[in-house]
Amino acid sequence: MKLSMQMLKKSSLIPSDLTDTLLLVGSGWDDYSFKTSFTVMHFGPDAKKTELGTTKIGYKDQQHGWTSEKFSTKNISLSDEFFSLGQDVDFYRKLQGGLSADAALAVLQALKDVIADPERLEDVKNEQVFRESLMRNVSWSVIRDQFKRVLAGKPELTSFHFSYQTNGDEQRAGVDVSFKVTPHSLPSTNVHVLIGRNGVGKTTILNDMVETILSDTTGRPHCGKFLIHDSLGSEPMPTDYFSSVVSVSFSAFDPFLFPADQPDRSKGVAYFYVGMQSPVEGPGKRPPKTTEALTEDFITSLESCFSQESKRQRWVAAIKRLESDSNFEDMDLAHLNELPTDEAIVKAHRIFSRMSSGHSIVLLTLTKLVEAVEEKTLVLMDEPESHLHPPLLSAFTRAISDLLQDRNGVAIIATHSPVVVQEAPGSCVWKLTRLRAEGRADRPERETFGENAGVLTREIFGLEVNKSGYHEVLQEAVNRGGTFESILADYQEQLGFEAQAILRKMVASRRES
Repeated sequence: MKLSMQMLKKSSLIPSDLTDTLLLVGSGWDDYSFKTSFTVMHFGPDAKKTELGTTKIGYKDQQHGWTSEKFSTKNISLSDEFFSLGQDVDFYRKLQGGLSADAALAVLQALKDVIADPERLEDVKNEQVFRESLMRNVSWSVIRDQFKRVLAGKPELTSFHFSYQTNGDEQRAGVDVSFKVTPHSLPSTNVHVLIGRNGVGKTTILNDMVETILSDTTGRPHCGKFLIHDSLGSEPMPTDYFSSVVSVSFSAFDPFLFPADQPDRSKGVAYFYVGMQSPVEGPGKRPPKTTEALTEDFITSLESCFSQESKRQRWVAAIKRLESDSNFEDMDLAHLNELPTDEAIVKAHRIFSRMSSGHSIVLLTLTKLVEAVEEKTLVLMDEPESHLHPPLLSAFTRAISDLLQDRNGVAIIATHSPVVVQEAPGSCVWKLTRLRAEGRADRPERETFGENAGVLTREIFGLEVNKSGYHEVLQEAVNRGGTFESILADYQEQLGFEAQAILRKMVASRRES
């Protein structure tokens, strides 16, 4: 099949009468001084346009700069020194499902695509431009388990079944928790929850998970192990089971020093940290980031998201989830998608600088996740409720679930909020308890998805609820001999319906004893 290839510098200049043409629209996105990114459009014999998405094109021995400067004319024919790599699974899904077999093959051959040509991939995998630019957002596990399978028309690998185990020591309790993700399940199973009172070790477990997964690249000690499970049994988790790990923690008091970001996916598992700690190298406590530094994190991440159409659309989808919160709705952040990128970034900076701390942390976190999360990413999030009111926390959890379903990822959230538990089925929730150095993890006795928050609080915290807060002061009044009527009068009838029901039960229990 004959296919011509052309390049334009701006998408606003696209002709409307192209046929049998592959059109490359250049992008100014900079990967460590390499500029290799192109939006790809295919025009069939009837001028039907198919937007394939983003690919990156490099060539052998490429130095920093624009790949397009190597093109001699507007009409392009790539020689064998060139190679390209699509930037997400949608690129290959659209090729495989949106074009005829002949047309898809013609596109792949014209682009010198390495997924369609394993020998070319082997030949160029150590090129600097391939490692630093083409693989900046793509890992080897995604190339092997996603891109190749999708291009071959095979089903995507989307199920997960793994566990984390540690025997503990004098400072921490042992734990054995498993996580299973079933594709297309309702409710979704890609967000898992560790819940328990303060001090049971939720944060410690997440931090140990980070150390365990990254131990091969950081060399830091760890005390746990991951296993994977299937119908044949269990075995140690391969080092590339997850393509990347993202830690999210905005605690100002977490003494754990998170590893430095490791964005180079060609070196193994990538790692990204979203939170308050400054990226200072060397030992010792890291100072918290300033407001200006957090703003810079957001803007840099948003620019990255807006550099690829697929990420841009995922960002908009996440923002629309948050618009159940009236403040987010009033900000109309989704409108940024309709503006030229430069104008959108300027406006986003202005909006972000006026946000409350809670709203800004939500927006920063979601934007960083859209930027970093790819297929087979593990997100470890510590107590997101610290900065959010319940409705926004619920919307935030749902937005994360949507993103991870889209990207085939998994999240483990440590929390003491029943609002987070409401968004996950009981099969995805672990109740953590601890007595001195002895810890245990149990599934809830009742279903949790959509359950009443008060019911979940009692299910999770049990007797601790009855020994604290208004339960305690009402019990003290009953122990002093007060009747229902006298205690209600003492409180000037300012007891809610639940408090009145609990008080009646307490008085009745005293009479029976």
